[in-house]
Formats: sequence, C-alpha cells, structure tokens
Amino acid sequence: MSSVRDLLMAAACIDLDPANLQVASSLLSQLVLLLPSITNENEKRILKSVYWKLVWQINALTGWSKTIN
Repeated sequence: MSSVRDLLMAAACIDLDPANLQVASSLLSQLVLLLPSITNENEKRILKSVYWKLVWQINALTGWSKTIN
C-alpha cells in the first residue's frame, strides 16, 4: 500500500490531461483505502484535501459536472 507521502507527491503531479484519468482514479482508490488507517489529524486533513482535488480533477476530465447543470 502507498504511503501518505507517495500519494501526496503523485497527486500533486496530476493535471487536466485526459491521459491522466486512469492515474487519478487509481490514486483516488488508494487514498480511500489509506484514509481510515491514518491517525494523525494533520495527515488526515491533508489527505481529505487531496481526495477532493482528485474528485474535482476526475469530474473535470470526464465532464461529469457539466451533466448536472
């Protein structure tokens, strides 16, 4: 399983390129698995922020947010 640092570094590299959709989805899955095991509140807060960044990125890449308007 990935470390918090690995996930943060990988998430920081994601941009709005459709080629990154698979990577963003994979990172999001790993983050969801890792989050319950985090006990440090600062790490948990940072990971939640990264979670929402990845959700936003995936929504932007798939156009999902446009379908609800």
